[in-house]
Amino acid sequence: MKFLLNKKNAVILIFLLALASGFFWNHRAYFKGINTGGDEVYYNAIATDILTRHTYTEDGQPTYVEPLYPFFLAAIFWPTNHNIDAVKFVQLFIFGLTAVLIYLLARSIFGEKIGLVAGILSAAFYGLANFTGVLYRENLLVFLCVLMVYSLNRGSREKRSRFFVISGIMLGLMTLLSSTMQFLFIFIIAGFFILFKKQLPLKSIIWKASLFFFAFMLTLSPWLIRNKIKEAETGLAIVPRTGSILSVRTYLMDRLYPEIHKYFLGHIAGYYFAEKIYPDIEMKAFRKYWAVNSRENQLRDEGHDIYQINEIMTKESVKKIIEEPHKYVLISLLAFVDFNNPIVPQRIFNGNESAYFTFAEGRFPQIPWPVKAGLLVSLRLAWITVFFLIIYAIVKNWKNFGRLGWMFLVIVYFNAFYSAVHGLPRYATPIYPFYIILAVAGGAAVWSKYFIKKQPQ
Repeated sequence: MKFLLNKKNAVILIFLLALASGFFWNHRAYFKGINTGGDEVYYNAIATDILTRHTYTEDGQPTYVEPLYPFFLAAIFWPTNHNIDAVKFVQLFIFGLTAVLIYLLARSIFGEKIGLVAGILSAAFYGLANFTGVLYRENLLVFLCVLMVYSLNRGSREKRSRFFVISGIMLGLMTLLSSTMQFLFIFIIAGFFILFKKQLPLKSIIWKASLFFFAFMLTLSPWLIRNKIKEAETGLAIVPRTGSILSVRTYLMDRLYPEIHKYFLGHIAGYYFAEKIYPDIEMKAFRKYWAVNSRENQLRDEGHDIYQINEIMTKESVKKIIEEPHKYVLISLLAFVDFNNPIVPQRIFNGNESAYFTFAEGRFPQIPWPVKAGLLVSLRLAWITVFFLIIYAIVKNWKNFGRLGWMFLVIVYFNAFYSAVHGLPRYATPIYPFYIILAVAGGAAVWSKYFIKKQPQ
């Protein structure tokens, strides 16, 4: 144990474990190119156009995907002759660095033992390791998010302004990777005034918050200037997709509301139980957005450009949300449950990556139903226990909120934003490291309070 509690040894162990875990969970994905369909195809197409056409397009056509990941791919493709596996190995290395950062963050907040356990669990956890072998942006987004929080936490602890500059740059890069991050700066700036209120004079707080915001905007500025020159209609948005995203929400309001109780049962207990109770349930209705695509195509056929389509669909969606707020609230609650559902290994669970579909749709007919029911209940109880420990850790440390304040603000933002807009389980991966850290801290607190006998004085 003393060997592992040595910082250098722990860093090496966690880094190597992350490399082994990332390769283990994705070993079939290496040396086989990319999967057909889905995000990988258009990320690859945009990166290819960057290198061959020297344009930010998808197969020569305009695209409105956030720029950082395609440029990340292009930067690796250029010296490796478009080697897909080079990307996967770079992402594997990034995952190793992420696991080490999680260890260092947890160690700085809760101490060596909790940091070590959190680092090891993060390195081994499928939900994080899964994205090293596919051309998805989540692997890079998790790294940037953890580095941002680590920088904020270290800057708060050491009162050194350069870490706030680094955190601003990280948030800028996160926003160029996923435009859903563009409002997180509001939470972070609020955090400066909340966390430093009793520690620093107001001028110093404003100065540090300004440094963060300046670094954030400076990182975004090249892309915003490019948009202003080439596509002035975009304004300050990274990509014009607000309308289509909100349209998904309003479509689901109409599609799911009449049978919303069925979908809550499926999301919470699992669709294996939901289809037993409601045989007519259309389990994947909340994943079908064809009506939204049809509306976009209709407006395009009428001669509207992408900016006009975005504006029209945004106005239509906002109007509907205002007219039917009860539907919006219920679908937002469902999205919150969806967002916080665990990710499971697809190959083990027969093509299913969301825990609530486990054993549903006739999967694994050879397994007796009592065994399926027992496994599903056990999985749900384990996940509920994790969230109980997270909440317990937050409550236990509330008086020392400054220790975990930055993590807490990021967790709140992700949950609030994706619940309000559109939540999927994989969108939660950037905050999985913070869930793991808090769950380990909560578990240690429960163990210390209820299972360790105190020595009589």
